[in-house]
Amino acid sequence: MVSGKMADVDIDNPAVADFRRTPRSKYAWVVLLASFLTQFLNPALNYAVGVFHVALLDRYNGDVTLTAWVGALHSCMFALAGPIAALVTNMFNCRTCVFMSGILGLVGFGVSALVTDIRVLFVTYAFVAGLAQAFAQVGSLVVIGYYFPQDTALASGIAVCGTALGIFVHPPLIQLFIEWYALPGAFLLVGALVSHCCIFGLMMRPSSFEVLRRAQNRSGRTRKETILFAAFGDITTYKNILSDLSFIAFMLSTLLLAMGYSVHILFLPDYMKSNGASLQEASLSISTLGIGSFVSRLLLGVLSNDKRVGPELIYSGIVGITAVTSVLLPLLVKTVAGRLTYGALLGVYTGGVFALQSTIALDIAGVEHFAIAYGAVMSFLGIGYLIGPPIAGSIFELTNNFSYVFVCSSVMFFASVTFGFLSMLGRKTTAQQGDNTLDQYDLAATEDDTLVLKLKNMKILNESDS
Repeated sequence: MVSGKMADVDIDNPAVADFRRTPRSKYAWVVLLASFLTQFLNPALNYAVGVFHVALLDRYNGDVTLTAWVGALHSCMFALAGPIAALVTNMFNCRTCVFMSGILGLVGFGVSALVTDIRVLFVTYAFVAGLAQAFAQVGSLVVIGYYFPQDTALASGIAVCGTALGIFVHPPLIQLFIEWYALPGAFLLVGALVSHCCIFGLMMRPSSFEVLRRAQNRSGRTRKETILFAAFGDITTYKNILSDLSFIAFMLSTLLLAMGYSVHILFLPDYMKSNGASLQEASLSISTLGIGSFVSRLLLGVLSNDKRVGPELIYSGIVGITAVTSVLLPLLVKTVAGRLTYGALLGVYTGGVFALQSTIALDIAGVEHFAIAYGAVMSFLGIGYLIGPPIAGSIFELTNNFSYVFVCSSVMFFASVTFGFLSMLGRKTTAQQGDNTLDQYDLAATEDDTLVLKLKNMKILNESDS
């Protein structure tokens, strides 16, 4: 007899997985808390790179360009290593990815405390500690897409508020660490803080969506094929993405945004110091960026969840306001009130942008290929973080004037706006171009109050009637 009811996934089939291990839906809020705290402890440290930059100049007496390269590589790793983090996420799960971020952060910052040659910091501080940020960033946001497939923008907005809180706390805190314990002691303390991501990673139990995706990735593939698929995904997905000119424009917008923003994060404390601010005042100005960023990330998460508006329009508009605001920096940097005001404005108009990037990636690729698509977005973001500060450092060495550095940053913001609006023309999504396997399923409760995935509208033949 043929049944018209939805059929349970065969939870005894090892090729699919045991979905009775899937946590209750209310556990999603525990995962959201873990993601928030991960964002607070690890990726948020990226906004203290300017404080470290000044301390590195003092300790190693290096030139501006060399030290800028160290900071740029550290800053870009959270994004540039996105594909590596996506590989770990696809091969294992988000829990493993975030757990590893705690280990890498502890090792990277801890060993940096022992380094006496700044060139070694390219490995310990820039690469290893930076890789920790990539694992934390990708793992903690991808898991949100799996637990909140319908409200990703809102949930992501809440999660990245952890970064905003970290922006407020970390710069002055790390400046105090440096003043009390010098740079090596600050590195040790930061490494100890980052190691707590191991705890938050363990809280991110795999969802039914994640278990299914992993089983599908391994189904019918050899180990080598599974690794290649986990790292690079289905070639059809890349073909669809690369044939979408609006998505390419979005990538270029992301690249230019990162170039302009990384210049602010790295050189803003130095610029304020050159205009009469103390290091603690400059750090406090970066902290006000965190306050504005917290409000922005939360409100933009709510707003972009409204399908009538869409995250693409909000993204382009916010970057445009950022470009206009950056032009005002030379007027505001000369007074304490002006510096605090600019920090808050920069936070308001940039804070939510990075949460929107993950939402746009999900719209483009769908939940099944979310990790790969988000990893690609993060790669372009990382390239921008890598090349922006060295370019700005070269401009400063040629002119010995920070004003020209921030004029260059403003130009990058305006170029980002242009490509952002171009990306909205004729936008199509990969998810719309093909069937999303996960869309065939619904979550449903069983008698023991766990969750399983149920196939939508699938007729099956009962074994007893075959």
